[in-house]
Amino acid sequence: MSLVTRFEGFTLTPAFVANGPSAPVAVAIDESRLTLWIGEPSTVWQTPISELHQLEATVGRWLTIRFTIAGVRYRLRARRRREYADLEELIRNSGGIIVRSRRVRAVSVISVAVVFLAASLASVITTISSAPGPSSADVASANIRGTDLPPGFSALAHSYVSVLIGPAGAVTTSSTLPAKPTGLDKKIFNVVAANFYSCMHVKAHNDRFFGGSGVIPQIQESGTTYRSSSFGGMEIGSYSQYYATTQMVRDDLKEYSSARFGHCFAQQSAQILLGYVNSSADAAAASVVSQNYTPITFAHGWRRGGTAVVSLPGVKTPFTLVSILVAEGHREVAIESLVSNFSDASRKVVIAALNAVLARIDPTTTSGSA
Repeated sequence: MSLVTRFEGFTLTPAFVANGPSAPVAVAIDESRLTLWIGEPSTVWQTPISELHQLEATVGRWLTIRFTIAGVRYRLRARRRREYADLEELIRNSGGIIVRSRRVRAVSVISVAVVFLAASLASVITTISSAPGPSSADVASANIRGTDLPPGFSALAHSYVSVLIGPAGAVTTSSTLPAKPTGLDKKIFNVVAANFYSCMHVKAHNDRFFGGSGVIPQIQESGTTYRSSSFGGMEIGSYSQYYATTQMVRDDLKEYSSARFGHCFAQQSAQILLGYVNSSADAAAASVVSQNYTPITFAHGWRRGGTAVVSLPGVKTPFTLVSILVAEGHREVAIESLVSNFSDASRKVVIAALNAVLARIDPTTTSGSA
């Protein structure tokens, strides 16, 4: 008989039964089932892992566990204790995603706002114009929308793609730069940035993506991540940046127009994702198979992209990560998609979203390819 470790101190929202208790709740989880002891005296509830969907835990001052059963999204929450580290590992072993709340800052530093990180770490920072920029809503308007996607996609608050683009609606401005990364965040940055410099054949002080020549956008906003069960499972989302001058974007594109950029861009996204879902800088350092992928579109606009193959913890089959950067005028938008079956059909989803984004950042040119 195996021993089951119970973790006390949680509340459950919503209750499993109408008007039923939501606290106190104890939790146990293994590779076969989730067990909850709810109320006083407690009632025991068990759910097979196979019926538990979108399992994820956000770790910070509080531990928040989310999961879906029969279409209902539940949340367990407790002030974090040292012993919960074992519970986090059990969640990971059961196929769940671990998201660290301090990583919300780190992701905006390391991946979503790589240029912000470059500026915070570099000794030389280009000063941006003090002219008033666009509103947050205007910047966000360039991001992927649900109407850009076929039926079957729905918004998702937390996902693998949100590790790369950040939480929906998160806004960073040139006056609210994140602090310098420390601990695991710093280790992942150092690994990913060094691999990017090597991939691009560029020195750190000359690089505009992670390195010392990067400039700061006036405003950046993370879009919504959308998920569908089609194509073996697919997620897609984006983040949008607005720069004070068009020259800043043009200077970025001098580097990003390299024939290497597409697959290097996909490589860094994959390594960031692997680093955080595994909570390991060694995972971020793992070799990634990537290649250029820049689809032909009807809408004009600069774009470069690539794909990378990633293996996610608790998932048997590998996924394809699609990473595309588009730019026009003052704007740069990054599109990230994770798909199990990267077929002609799923490619059409990516291309449709890409066309929509290109048309929005430059609505005067909506036909042809560039």
